[in-house]
Amino acid sequence: TESGVYAVYGGMPEGEQIIGNVEKLIGIVRDLQEGGSGPGEIVRELEICIEGEEREGEAQPDIASSDAVAVMTVHASKGLEFPVVVVPDLSELPRPEASTIIIEEGMRLGVRIADPGNDHERRDTPILSVLKAEAREKDEAERKRLFYVALTRARDHLVLCGVMPDDVPESIAACRTRTDWLACCLDLSGDVCATGRVLLPGEDRPLEIGICTAPDAIPAEIRTAAPVLLTIPGDLRPVAEPSLPPEAPREEGRVYSVSEIGRYVRGADEDARIRGLIIHEVFRGRDPAAVLRRYGIDDARLARESARLYEEFLGSPMVQGAESDHREVPFRAEIGGVIFAGFIDRLLQRPDGTWILIDYKTGRVDERDLPAKVREHAPQMAVYRRAAEGILGGPVRACLYFTDIGRFVEVPADDEEVFDALLQVIGGL
Repeated sequence: TESGVYAVYGGMPEGEQIIGNVEKLIGIVRDLQEGGSGPGEIVRELEICIEGEEREGEAQPDIASSDAVAVMTVHASKGLEFPVVVVPDLSELPRPEASTIIIEEGMRLGVRIADPGNDHERRDTPILSVLKAEAREKDEAERKRLFYVALTRARDHLVLCGVMPDDVPESIAACRTRTDWLACCLDLSGDVCATGRVLLPGEDRPLEIGICTAPDAIPAEIRTAAPVLLTIPGDLRPVAEPSLPPEAPREEGRVYSVSEIGRYVRGADEDARIRGLIIHEVFRGRDPAAVLRRYGIDDARLARESARLYEEFLGSPMVQGAESDHREVPFRAEIGGVIFAGFIDRLLQRPDGTWILIDYKTGRVDERDLPAKVREHAPQMAVYRRAAEGILGGPVRACLYFTDIGRFVEVPADDEEVFDALLQVIGGL
């Protein structure tokens, strides 16, 4: 809201829908956050959905409380309620079942084939006739369910529109349209319709349903929205010229890179975080230049460096010859009564059957600092290892891979002590 984007979208033709979609996305992110996912994991989850082309339905705007006429299908109205509901086309006939082939569960296959005994005219096989009859029964039940949904959306007034049958059907089985159902259930004969109403017994008092056979006689008021004229105040004042900042000192002849300016504004910590995200995406097998463009960075040197780091990783003895190689493996595991969720950077199987869990660590690190780094990341690796073992059903070796120096460091499997400390930390959150 601080960005003012709601105000921008609110003035657009589809602004309400756009704002609803933004709020729905925020809700999805909050649900992931409440499930224990951090910013990086949330970004990766959304990227996986984008790569897999998973389509999420648009947000449902709050049309029930809006001052407008909403036109929608009965399916879309489920769960909603309106003061006035109009259900049209109740005399529409159901579509005939014209399928020439139907396949159902239980290896049931019905087709239409040529009949040699009838001049090779195409006719339904017995199985197809049975399947069509079943389909008609299912369609009839679904039409009744949807009709019930439509009738129960109204809070104050319900208007049903259709053409009454010439004769009242004797039974529900003889009905073909929804108006036939109404005529049969309410006994809407010509004499009843001529009275203009039908009375149904109720708990406290009879329920009166009005019947209008001449819609043109219904009084209607046509309303138009007139434009609102704005009055211009008489004490208009000119806007003062904005004061420009003093000219910044610059080196003569130097060409300034936009990426360099961005790195300066972001600062070292933020730049290191973005570089870590870039390296993680490149290690997923993406094109370095394309990844950099997504972050608004045009830096050929960084693209070459990222590609070199990934090639060095793929050429390492640990990765070479792997029989199975999985990237960004999602998990959700319960450990010690606590639910953890996240992504394992890489999970690969060596030719001897050993499974290796790899977690990338970006940033420059000294060889002398590696033991301290292992202790620092031990809780995280313990959770990853336990989750991977739950997925694979066997032991897993966990390794940290420091991308800038190309080093694998195995994390000892003393998880119990680590978990005790980890659960104490969680208890303090």
